[in-house]
Amino acid sequence: PLSFSVNIGSDEIWVRSDSEDDGDETCYSIASFMIYVYDNPDVTTTNPGTICYGESIDLSLYVSADGGSVSYHTTQDDADDNLNALSGSVVSPEVGTTIYYVRSQTTNGDNVCYGTATITVIVEQCAQEGCTLGYWKNHTNKWCDAYTTCTLYETVFTNAPQEFKDADLTLLEALNLGGGGIYNLARQSVAALLNTCSSGVAFTYANVDTLIADVNYAFTNGEAEYFGSYLDGLNMAGCPLGGSNATTEPSDSCIESITAPSETEASGFSVSPVPFKEQLSIQYHFDYTSNVNIQLFSISGRMLQNFNFKGVSAGDINDLNLGFTVIPSQAYIIKLNTDRESFSKTIMSSD
Repeated sequence: PLSFSVNIGSDEIWVRSDSEDDGDETCYSIASFMIYVYDNPDVTTTNPGTICYGESIDLSLYVSADGGSVSYHTTQDDADDNLNALSGSVVSPEVGTTIYYVRSQTTNGDNVCYGTATITVIVEQCAQEGCTLGYWKNHTNKWCDAYTTCTLYETVFTNAPQEFKDADLTLLEALNLGGGGIYNLARQSVAALLNTCSSGVAFTYANVDTLIADVNYAFTNGEAEYFGSYLDGLNMAGCPLGGSNATTEPSDSCIESITAPSETEASGFSVSPVPFKEQLSIQYHFDYTSNVNIQLFSISGRMLQNFNFKGVSAGDINDLNLGFTVIPSQAYIIKLNTDRESFSKTIMSSD
């Protein structure tokens, strides 16, 4: 036969060529060659259970491959031709049914052998919960441990606008921002972040990395207004948390010897103008002469600036030129320390 099959392994094939001379003698010659047959690697898969939209899944957990390198593809043709492989095995598919194609490949010299299999992932839009930004800024004791009131916004959402970075905007300050566009996205993104990381909220996003990536994309691609509105809807899905009194206290790790001002504490000095922009004037009302130390804090408890004046007394006025970016419509805390006592009050910036 001109064609034949060879089992997996190696076989030596002998070839004989006959010829006849003018007599009765038969002349022949023989030669041989080797045929090597390599087995395709086995790859078997199982299908995961149904997951909720926003969750990620690691395809490698559902693959059993008999040696070789494994890659993941979205079409059978790509898997057969080893093209357009996914960057990794962790995927976050859209709602519906998505089929992934797995290729297991071995190389023997110039020979490439491979096997393929499929994994079917079903994603549903599960029943969701979400607590509003109003809840999170008034229940700072319910924040997950991964984030604090003084965590800088830009350390979480790295594509935040430059004005947020220049102002050292904290997560709590972002929650209190007014306005639309990037400001709405900022406050809604913090609420969504806290919903996502909370073990008590079944939020649309199942992991913070996916949320953060989506927010960063919205900031850099002109989608702040749309995505802020989208997150607003998710954050109003219904809050299951409760069981504690409302509090706006900074996280324990953010408190820098600052306490909420009482009416008595605030009586030792007055501040103008309020609301303020870039400058403050302090007039003293205590009935003795003292050196004073004045500290300005963000509402999250982070000290922003520090001033010292010598030998002031009742009626004296000192002007403070502020060396930080003042965020519109934000609450700040000003604390005044004399040689005898301390005073503090909350002041608002202008819009």
